[in-house]
Amino acid sequence: MQSVLLPLGAPLSKAYSHNAYQLAILACKKETRTWVFMNYINLVSEIGNRNDPIAFYLPDYSGCNWSSLTPWFEYSVFTRDFIRQCNLSFKGLVKHAIFNQNYIFLYVNEKYIPGTAWHAKGMDFNHNLLLHGYDEATDEVSFLIYDTNRSLTVRSIPVNELEMAFYDNTYSCERNENRMYFLKLREDSNFKLSFDLDYVIEQLLNYQSGKQAICNVMDYHADCKYSYGLAAYDRMIDHLNQLLQDPVAKLQERVIIPLHLLMEHKQIMVERLKFIAELYPHADLAAFIEAFENLKKSFETLRNNGIKLELTGNSAILSKIIKGMVELKEKERNVLTDLINYLSTINH
Repeated sequence: MQSVLLPLGAPLSKAYSHNAYQLAILACKKETRTWVFMNYINLVSEIGNRNDPIAFYLPDYSGCNWSSLTPWFEYSVFTRDFIRQCNLSFKGLVKHAIFNQNYIFLYVNEKYIPGTAWHAKGMDFNHNLLLHGYDEATDEVSFLIYDTNRSLTVRSIPVNELEMAFYDNTYSCERNENRMYFLKLREDSNFKLSFDLDYVIEQLLNYQSGKQAICNVMDYHADCKYSYGLAAYDRMIDHLNQLLQDPVAKLQERVIIPLHLLMEHKQIMVERLKFIAELYPHADLAAFIEAFENLKKSFETLRNNGIKLELTGNSAILSKIIKGMVELKEKERNVLTDLINYLSTINH
């Protein structure tokens, strides 16, 4: 009997699962830092999206504002319909993929997934999982998921129950949520991604100015409007102002998670600057690292205020968060101006 548990590292972002899963895999290979730190720079806000008011902008050039894929993944994709029409064994696919070092990203009905809030409530809820282990002795699959406390944890489930969760699921996005992605870290020693500081500077300029990083096809969709970079802060502030009228019971994910993401965004900037300092030992980035560490702490305070808001329902706390967002946006803009100017000097 064979048992395989593929490694997972500590992800740089945990606010949203698709980022956490991708980064947990990439954290297993040091060389992937080049790609990570040339990305996870810009932010996006879909105007009117009150569930996910702000997110990392990681377009895949096909109309989606984020993607679980990276150049570091070799991947294959199957749809539910294809698996059924070809009479393929769900268990066989999962086992074969994991035994061949493939992680599996897929959407399931969390009503069937133990340890989740929706399982406890017995309610249908479409969400994604990352599978990374299989034990033939028990026919159980190991996976990474958020538990009822929104902690990212490793759990296991019998493969037949996972199969029910996969098929008995109502999803809304055919492009992503009807697919099973097999993700394998590249092992090709000739595959090397160099770090391009000019590209990073360009992305920082886009982030500061609110400019689109690419010409995303969704920007031409009549029903979709987006703001980018620091301009996404304004949409987040609008979102918080609207929440002043909402019941406290609806505030947790709408406040805490996006604020947690903004805190992580600053922490990734700190790690990016430390990485750049490794590559450019003559550069003095200490003041910028400190500035972003302070911004990270400030967003952590706002996130903690969001937790207090959930517990107390005191609308004055929400007003305080909004005021803090306005101040931090301008503070960050000033730091970015100095950082962009300095990075431009060390690269020439």
